[in-house]
Amino acid sequence: MQILAPRRCRPLWGASLGAGLLLATLALAVRTRGVQTPPTAPPDAAGYSKIARPFLDKHCVVCHSGAGAKGSFRADSALTADFSDRGNRAKWAEAASQLNSHLMPPKDSPQPTPAEVSALVDWIAAQTRKAELAGREKSPTVRRLTRDEYKNSIYDLTGVDFDVSGFPADPPAGGFDNNARALTVSPLHVELYAGAAKQILDRALVSGSRPAGVKWRFDPKVVGMDTRRVRLDEKNNAAIVNGNNNREEGEWVVVHHDSWDKSVDARDFAVPVEGIYIVRLRAMGRVPTRQQVVQSAEKILAQRRDREMRENPNGAKWHQEAYVRDLKHFQTDPMYGYGPPRVKL
Repeated sequence: MQILAPRRCRPLWGASLGAGLLLATLALAVRTRGVQTPPTAPPDAAGYSKIARPFLDKHCVVCHSGAGAKGSFRADSALTADFSDRGNRAKWAEAASQLNSHLMPPKDSPQPTPAEVSALVDWIAAQTRKAELAGREKSPTVRRLTRDEYKNSIYDLTGVDFDVSGFPADPPAGGFDNNARALTVSPLHVELYAGAAKQILDRALVSGSRPAGVKWRFDPKVVGMDTRRVRLDEKNNAAIVNGNNNREEGEWVVVHHDSWDKSVDARDFAVPVEGIYIVRLRAMGRVPTRQQVVQSAEKILAQRRDREMRENPNGAKWHQEAYVRDLKHFQTDPMYGYGPPRVKL
């Protein structure tokens, strides 16, 4: 295993610039679109005069007008063509809901035709949608960068390929992970950005010569056991294999998939300089076939069956049935159709 050290990362700035560093990083982490007065959609005076007003005068103002309007709902003057007014939009939405539910006009009053109701409801929906889109197009939007945007921006500005996996995941909203309303900045984000700023500039602004390369080589060997575990190398007490159950095959130490000897460890491992290192691992995988699994299981199951028959001859029938059942499990269960070998570093 070879490990190479990068250039020593030492900031050129003094501690007095820490606040400026933090502000610069946070400015990078927030995208702002100019705060402007939201635009308004022009009222549809023609549609109001042709569709809405005649319907209201014919079917609504009889009960909903003047100081004694039923339900305190005024159809004579409260409903206007200005859908940029949120309050007016809400009143129109309530009117459309009453019409769609056939709650208004009352059953004992003259009823509008389906075409009349459809025309008014469609007009209300169209004006509501137009007003909401107009207000959404240039409404003030402040959001932070997503993790990927932050990573890409840092790379463009400094050339540092910064790992952002430690940042909180960007919450999806509306099917997107860059929805402004979901990309809030929490105290945790501030702490992480501050720490990231120091790391990024430590890597971007350096002084001094590049540290010499360092190399460690761990060559697994099953040798004498110490008081805790088994040493990999007699000269390196920090490198260990587990349990003294590993066996050697040539230059390889076998690590079983599911037992105490399934890992190789190193104690007191350290590097002299902080940075990014290259680690090379040499491993080989060996996967048994289904036939090999069955042959191994058959031998163990047969030994178990024979032992149980000696201890309890009267249960020979059930011992044989258990043998057949368990052997079939190894023959058919998909868990024994092993896929490619895997190693975790």
